[in-house]
Amino acid sequence: MENGKINFTQTLIAKLPHPASGKKIYWDSVRPNLALRVTKSTKTFFVRFKHLGRSYERAIEDRIKAENMDGDKGFILAHASIAQIRDEAETLISLLKSNADPREAHKKELERQAQAKAASITLEDALTAYLAEVPLKERTQMDYRALLTRELLPYCSLQLKDIDRQKAEAMIHEIKDRLIETGRGKNGSRANHAVRLVRALCLFHAQGCQDWRAHRRRKFPWIKTAPRTTDLDPSMGHGQELWQLLGQSRSDTSRDYVKALMLSGARRGELAEALVSDVNLKTKTINFRDTKNGTDHKILMSDQLTAIVTEAIKDKTSDQPIFSHCGEPKKLMANLSKKIGIHITAHGLRKFFALSCMHLNVPYPALKGCLNHAPGSADVTHAHYARPSPAMLRDAWQRVADLYAPPGAKVIHLDHHRKSA
Repeated sequence: MENGKINFTQTLIAKLPHPASGKKIYWDSVRPNLALRVTKSTKTFFVRFKHLGRSYERAIEDRIKAENMDGDKGFILAHASIAQIRDEAETLISLLKSNADPREAHKKELERQAQAKAASITLEDALTAYLAEVPLKERTQMDYRALLTRELLPYCSLQLKDIDRQKAEAMIHEIKDRLIETGRGKNGSRANHAVRLVRALCLFHAQGCQDWRAHRRRKFPWIKTAPRTTDLDPSMGHGQELWQLLGQSRSDTSRDYVKALMLSGARRGELAEALVSDVNLKTKTINFRDTKNGTDHKILMSDQLTAIVTEAIKDKTSDQPIFSHCGEPKKLMANLSKKIGIHITAHGLRKFFALSCMHLNVPYPALKGCLNHAPGSADVTHAHYARPSPAMLRDAWQRVADLYAPPGAKVIHLDHHRKSA
C-alpha cells in the first residue's frame, strides 16, 4: 500500500507504525524518487524511478554494502540523518543512470577476488604475501622465514592449493622424523610450529586445507609436547647461589644483564632492547615498549635492580641501551650451569622468577602482571575485577629480590680485587 508524500524527519519516521501484515510505502516530499518501505519488522529507504524506458528500484543499504566491501558494518541507517539519506539517494540515482550499478560492481569485485584466490601460489610466495599484509613483529617475521628455510624447505615450491588435510598430516610427521635424524629436535615442537605456519597461510589465502579441527571424529595429529621447565628451585636456595656466582663474573655487562633478568622476570629481548630513555630513576621504573603481547610493560624496580640500572646507565645517552652488548651471554650462562649443575637459559630465569613468586605466595594476579601475560578473552576475573595494583606489583618484585639478595648480604666481586691488586 502506497501513501502520499510526507516531509521525512527523524521524529516522524520513528513514529510511523509497523503494519500487522504487508507493507506501507511513504514518499519524500523533498527528494524526488526517495521512499520509505515499512513492513512488520523493518523500515527501509529506497529509490524508484524510470530512465530511458527502464525502471529502477534499489535499496539505499545495497549501495552502502557495496561501498564497504572491507568487512566494515558501514553506514547504519538507524543512526543517519535525513540529509545523509537524501544525499545517498541522489548519488545512487546518478550512478544507476550512468549504468554504474553498485550491486554489479560488488558482484564483479567478488568474482575478481575468487579468481585471485583460485590462482596457484607456492608456499614460499604465500609467506611473502602474508608477511607483506599482516602486521607482525620483526622477531616473528624472522622466525617464520627461518621455518621456511629449514623445516619447510622441501615444500617451498609446493602449490598451496595442493596441501589438503592428508598432505598436512603427512608433513608434520615427515618434519619431525627429519629433525630427529639431524639431531635438531626431539619433542616435535618445531614440527608443530612449522605446520601451524602452513595452517595460517592456507586460511589466509583460502587455499588448501581449510578444516584443521576434528575431521570425521579424528583430530589433527599435532605432536604432543611437554612444556619447557627449569630445574632451578627457590626452596633449594638456587637464587642466592646464582647471585653469589654472578658476583664472581669478570664481565660487568653480562653479569648485570643476567641479574636484571633474575630480578625482573623480563623476556630477554625486551630487556636487551630497553633504552636509557625508558628508565625513570625517580619513580624507579623501566618501561618496555611494544612487548610481545602488543602493549607497554612497566617494571617497578626493586631496590637491588634500581642500584644495578643506576650504575648501568651512568655516562650513557638517552638513545643507548641500558645493557650494551649483552645479547645472549652464552658463555656466562654456560659457566653458571657448570658450577651450579643445572642447565640455565635466559628463558629459564624467567620461569625461575615465576617459581620464586609462587614460593613467596605472591598473589596470582600480581604474578601474571609481573610476567606481562595478557588476560585471555575468557579471563573476566583478571581483566575486570582482580587487577593488581602498582603497590602489589612492586611488593612482588621486591620480595623476589630480597629472596635472591637479602638486604645487608655481602657479595665479593673478584674482578674488583684484581683491579685493586
